[in-house]
Amino acid sequence: MIKAIIFDMDGVIVNTEPLLLKGSRILFKRYGIDHRKTPAQVFGMKALEAMKLKMKIHGLKGDAKKLLKESGPIVYHLVEKELKTMPGLFKAFDFIKKNNYKIALATSGWNEYVEHVLNKARIKKYFPVIVTSDMVKKTKPNPEIYFKTAKRLGVKPSECVVIEDAPNGLKAAKRAGMKCIIVPHGGTKSLKFPQADAIIKSLKEINSELLNSL
Repeated sequence: MIKAIIFDMDGVIVNTEPLLLKGSRILFKRYGIDHRKTPAQVFGMKALEAMKLKMKIHGLKGDAKKLLKESGPIVYHLVEKELKTMPGLFKAFDFIKKNNYKIALATSGWNEYVEHVLNKARIKKYFPVIVTSDMVKKTKPNPEIYFKTAKRLGVKPSECVVIEDAPNGLKAAKRAGMKCIIVPHGGTKSLKFPQADAIIKSLKEINSELLNSL
């Protein structure tokens, strides 16, 4: 029986994925690199690991930590100007509250970034439990973040359903023994999700019929 719903953040509840890509384009352009697309394996990674991978793909040498620090003001500026919540989010919140499901956020974002995004979107109050990459040793596709979230919610992993958008998150959820619903976005809609328990077009589709079918 499902007792808790756990949301990923980037690309699931807010439109930060295109903003992060835009930020990377601006950053890499400073170094003469045309960064057009985010590699699929980056979604769900810690920011530093994602930066290292993008640097490797583009053959950019240097200190990944320094480059990540340089990207911070760019990303925060874009969040301030262009952040939006994803379609159906508040309908999903209403459904969760009405049906007494527990709710949490489990994201590979770091504390400061997550705080900034949630406050800007004015949705932090909806998540009594928030687990970030700073709170675990390994992030997605490792299941640690979901085990920790379930423990903080006071439920078994088998009683949780995760709302994700990318392969790393899906793998983490399934390795934790949880159900997983995928909501693809522009960067992941062309990918395959054979392990997913359900694939939906938007958060508007989260309802009793869907959860009972898992």
